[in-house]
Amino acid sequence: MKKTFRHHAGFAIVESLIALAVTVLGVLGITGMEMFLSRSEDVAAQRTVATRMAQECIESMRSFTNTGAGVWAAPPSPTCPGTFPMTVGNATYDRAITIDNASYLAMLTATVTVTWSDRAGGAQSVVLSTVISKTDPADSGSLAFPLPQNTILKRPKDRNLNIPIPAVSLDTLTGGTGKSAFLLQPGLLGGYAVIFDNISGDVVKVCRPLGLLDSSSVADILAALGSLGLSACTDQAGYILTGYVGRDSSVSTTVWNGLALLLGMNYDLLSPQLGITCKFGDFNTDFKYYACMVPVASAGSTWSGKVRLGGLQLSTANLFVCRYQYVAAPGLDDNDRNVQDSVNGYLNVNHSIDRQNYLLVSAATASCPASMTLAGVSEGLVHQDCRNAVIGAPRLAQCPAKSL
Repeated sequence: MKKTFRHHAGFAIVESLIALAVTVLGVLGITGMEMFLSRSEDVAAQRTVATRMAQECIESMRSFTNTGAGVWAAPPSPTCPGTFPMTVGNATYDRAITIDNASYLAMLTATVTVTWSDRAGGAQSVVLSTVISKTDPADSGSLAFPLPQNTILKRPKDRNLNIPIPAVSLDTLTGGTGKSAFLLQPGLLGGYAVIFDNISGDVVKVCRPLGLLDSSSVADILAALGSLGLSACTDQAGYILTGYVGRDSSVSTTVWNGLALLLGMNYDLLSPQLGITCKFGDFNTDFKYYACMVPVASAGSTWSGKVRLGGLQLSTANLFVCRYQYVAAPGLDDNDRNVQDSVNGYLNVNHSIDRQNYLLVSAATASCPASMTLAGVSEGLVHQDCRNAVIGAPRLAQCPAKSL
């Protein structure tokens, strides 16, 4: 009995030792796993910090407001924020920037590498790469549609904004790719159409198609120009000038309708002394559209001169003309803004211009309506004074006869 008891007692001690060893191993395993998870969590937090550092550097390199002429002369020196090495929390970070200018002169490949050692001494890194295009931020308006303050959305019909909307695309005609036509003057014996370059918006040819009317359809215009042949048209550089003439509520319907046969555009050009062709749209209840082609000697040449409404000298309704003049904005020169010098008018116009708008007013005192002035957009200025009180030579100069 005693021997048996001793045998069992010895066996229990061995079992206890084995159980203790298993427990110790389990505790060590759990501790190791906890240490691993803690280290991984620490590295994840450090990686977030390193990624933010790399992103800040890339965004800093992208945040230019203008570019110089031409392409990159040499890789630009990065101006990323921060001084490195930089310690954040329990890690010290270093940063390296590489800019590759070897292959694409207009585009740069930039790589930002942030390195650090975790708490176990292991090497860690974050690498971010990007392509920086040398595109002037001002060119972001290349797809354009003008709003009152010359902001940008989209080009109508994928062509220059200065081309009148009714102009017809000539892409289907031989030699017409990238061009549009606008009928300025109809005529059964020979109309007058101008051909635009869709990119520049400038006039490149004039054509005289037969049998076209103001009511002619797009198909009729294409047929007439196709029959004539664009190669038979005359090469002629020029610029389009368009806008509206509106009437203030002070101008009665009777006076407005009575001017239908009188109103036209009158030009006093300083240069060049070339013929101008205009289209004065049909009278509407409140406004009238006009479009004129001003020829120049060659592409890139300029013209200067005054523009006035003609025919007002025959009225006795105390009429004067106010001009909408737009505020300065990026991309607009004085001619775009409808700034006309009091003596010479437009100066050195070298491109087509639109939104050259006027308002006809009837009042004893020449003062433009307050509604023409809108903060940040436009103001109203007296352009022609044809009131009854203005007599003699001043009236003749301000209020010429209709010429176009």
